[in-house]
Amino acid sequence: MADQLADAPVTILLASQDATIVDRRAGQRSLLGRLDRAQVAPGFIFAEECAGTNGIGTALEERKAFRVRGEEHLLEALHPLACVGSPIVDPVSRAVTGIVDITCEIGDVNELMAPLVLSAVRDIEERLFALSARSEQNLLREYMRSKRRGHAAVVAMNRDTVIATPTVSRLMDSTDQMMIWDWISTHLAAKDEWEGPLRFADGIDVRVHARRVGESTDPLSAILELRPLASPAPPRPRARLAPAAPAGVAPATRIAGRSLAAHRLQDRVDEITATVAPVLIVGESGVGKTHLARQIQHRWGRHDPVPSVDASTLTPRRWPSCGRVCPAVSRASSSTSTRSPTTLWLLPGGCSTLPSSWVHR
Repeated sequence: MADQLADAPVTILLASQDATIVDRRAGQRSLLGRLDRAQVAPGFIFAEECAGTNGIGTALEERKAFRVRGEEHLLEALHPLACVGSPIVDPVSRAVTGIVDITCEIGDVNELMAPLVLSAVRDIEERLFALSARSEQNLLREYMRSKRRGHAAVVAMNRDTVIATPTVSRLMDSTDQMMIWDWISTHLAAKDEWEGPLRFADGIDVRVHARRVGESTDPLSAILELRPLASPAPPRPRARLAPAAPAGVAPATRIAGRSLAAHRLQDRVDEITATVAPVLIVGESGVGKTHLARQIQHRWGRHDPVPSVDASTLTPRRWPSCGRVCPAVSRASSSTSTRSPTTLWLLPGGCSTLPSSWVHR
C-alpha cells in the first residue's frame, strides 16, 4: 500500500497493540514536518488515555475502524489532521495485534481512505491466518461451522486460545475458562466426544456437548456447544463500557472514546455542567483544554466560538476591573508562565467586565 500511495498527500502508520507507532510511510514528504510537530512518529504512544480521541487509540478501544477529523481530536496539535484507523485482529485468538492508520491534512481528505485501510487490514489478517498453526486453523474453521449451524453458545478452546460467541462471553470469566479447560482435558483425554452437565462460577447450569478437533495425536483442541439445563438465571451485571448520555444531551457533545480515561473525563464534564459556575481547566499546552472548554460551553447551551486570551499577557493594569470583579482571573494571569500557558478559565456568567463565554488560557 505504501508503494501505491507514494505520491499521495497521506501517511500510512502502523501501531502496535498498545497504540505505539512502530512505522511511518509518507507519501508526500511535505507532510512529515507537520507530523513531526504533532509527534505522529515512531516511538510515540497514541492510546486514548495518553492522547485522547484519535484514529489509533480510539480504533483500538472500539475494536473497529474509526475516523477522526480536525477538532474531533482532543490534542490541539492534531486539529489540522484527519485520519482513519482500523485494528488488526488475529483471526484465531481474536486479539488485537496492531492498528493500521492513514493520516492526511484536512484539506486532502478522501473518501477512499477508509476502504484502503480496511483492505490493508484484511490482507494482514489473511497472512496471519496462513501463518498460524494447522491446528489453530482447524479450530477456527470448526468454530465458524458450528456457528453457521445455528448454535448461539459456542466455545472453541485449546491451551493458548479461547474463542466464544457473545452469549457465552457474557457468562464466562477467567475462572470459568480454567474450569472448562480442566473439564475438557479430563473428558476428552481418551474420547473424541463427550456430553454432560457443567456449572459456571455464578451457579448457572448448562449442558455441554464437547468434541475434539483434529487428530488424537494433535494437541488438544475442542468445540463446546452449550445449552441451558433449566430456566436461565439472569446474567450477572457487567460494567457498561459506554455510559448512556444524560437526558437532553446530544450525542455530538459527548467525548468520543471507550477507555477508562475517556469515561472519567466525560463523568467530570457531566458533573461540572450540572451547575453554572467558573471552571478552571489545567494542563500542558496543546493537550485539549480548548476542546474541553467548547464541550462545556455547548452543554451550557452556548454555541458561539470560544474566544481565548494568553493569560501570560494579562495584568491588573491591563484589566483594572477584572481583579476587582473576578479576583481568580487576575491570580491566574499573574501565576501563569509566559513560556507555556497551562491554565484555562471558563466563565459562564457573573463577570460584568468580560463576555459570559470568555476563556483565559
